[in-house]
Amino acid sequence: MHLTAPAAAERQFRLEASAFRLPPFAFRTRSARLWVAAAVALGVGLGEMIPPAASAPDASAPPAGTASPDREDRLLEAASRYLHLSPDQARALLPVANLVDIRRRNLERELPPAPRPLPPPVGERETPEAPEHPAIAERRRMGEAQMLSFAVLHILRTFTREQIALAWRLRQGKPPAYAAADPALLKTDAGFVDPTLLERRGRLLELGAFESLTAVSPADVEATTSAAAAADEAALRLRAHELRHRELGHELEADRLGAMFAGRADQPKPFPQLVVESNDPSELAFAVEPFARRAFLSPRFMEVLRRVRTGTVQTGHTRPGGAPPARRADRLVRRYSFDRGLGDQLRRGPALLPLGGQISHGYYLFGPGQGLRLEDAGVGAHYALQFDFRCGGSAGYQKLLDFKNGTEDLGLYMYQGQLTFYTLATGGAPRPGGEHRIRLERNHSTRLVRVFLDLKPAFAFLDLDDAAVFESRRALFFLDDRTTSSEQGPGALRSLLVWGNEGG
Repeated sequence: MHLTAPAAAERQFRLEASAFRLPPFAFRTRSARLWVAAAVALGVGLGEMIPPAASAPDASAPPAGTASPDREDRLLEAASRYLHLSPDQARALLPVANLVDIRRRNLERELPPAPRPLPPPVGERETPEAPEHPAIAERRRMGEAQMLSFAVLHILRTFTREQIALAWRLRQGKPPAYAAADPALLKTDAGFVDPTLLERRGRLLELGAFESLTAVSPADVEATTSAAAAADEAALRLRAHELRHRELGHELEADRLGAMFAGRADQPKPFPQLVVESNDPSELAFAVEPFARRAFLSPRFMEVLRRVRTGTVQTGHTRPGGAPPARRADRLVRRYSFDRGLGDQLRRGPALLPLGGQISHGYYLFGPGQGLRLEDAGVGAHYALQFDFRCGGSAGYQKLLDFKNGTEDLGLYMYQGQLTFYTLATGGAPRPGGEHRIRLERNHSTRLVRVFLDLKPAFAFLDLDDAAVFESRRALFFLDDRTTSSEQGPGALRSLLVWGNEGG
């Protein structure tokens, strides 16, 4: 039996490494007509479109926060390594960077420099710089916005989805561990982290209520406190989950939960799901905007792109997922069917450990907290897992699969009639009381996780933090973690299958 789902579902979710990109939008990167139109739109003369072959770009005006051209080069090279920028990608982005750089220099020549105050008299404090004239400031802002929108569209066309997600995490100041980001990129004066997130964090740290980067405002805390007397338990739990997501920086998931708390209909997808499932560049532009602003408005970016293109700067692009390409997980390593007890019918793995339920008529029947423990699933980070089950409807969370031995809240849940991988993705609506088949696949090389409900795609997401990796190859079924301990319910399990390769 193979890992692949039915053909129709496989075509819809075929996002493996070789095709793990956004589809082409309404333009082609190498179209001559595009470059002529882009040059006209940016106000660049056609004679200026040929980049100089050997001369380095003007480094007379590095972006704010850069101390020297050497430091600027080191930061841009570190960002290229963090994003695993390939020579082909650098080659595709060079014409874009050239047009933006020409427009940037033209804008600097067109606009007068901001007036500076005269030196203060001896003994008096230095006065701040005079503000720029509003009309000049607006023209500068519009010029930069024009250049930025042009760069962002080409970044989205050139980057893989994983690179877009990495840029999003850099924006938050929380790069995933496997990407090994240079700590210099996370400094406030480096310009890659969204400063508004840092400002919000500072306000909350002053309150002493949170310890990590957060997007919660004091008003959110006050609103939760004032709602405690009027809201029921389910609404309070929803609000608590919303604030926890904001504390962790999962803004879209927090917005979705906040919309549900407020009774609104709009429920945006969490970004790890959005970046896989969306084909609309406008939905992903915000994720790469800080990188685009910082890199493309820098006078040194073209030189760094040339070094990446020629291989002078090694970016590790041959392993964009942080791991060598993984083989298909097409070997059946565990088979459990409860008409024959709790043992593995393949005789390769341990028996399932029941936690209070009982076997009846080919099903393992369980109540809340009476799920199953599998001490060795035979897989870790690259696998496919499928189980046939039924469970009753519940207004709250009901955990179906735990990957971290009960130590974390992450995992696969049922929530308000929908499947959800907590904090990362949601979709698919199992019928309460009906029997359903859930299939979960994770690719070690691309970090892509796909979930199918009754052989139809439910959702997919990028697993940047190994949330769907089995810790020590242990798995818990229908049992809540120790952080909450009450998000579990009754049900019945008919079969459990696991595919993988040796070594997980």
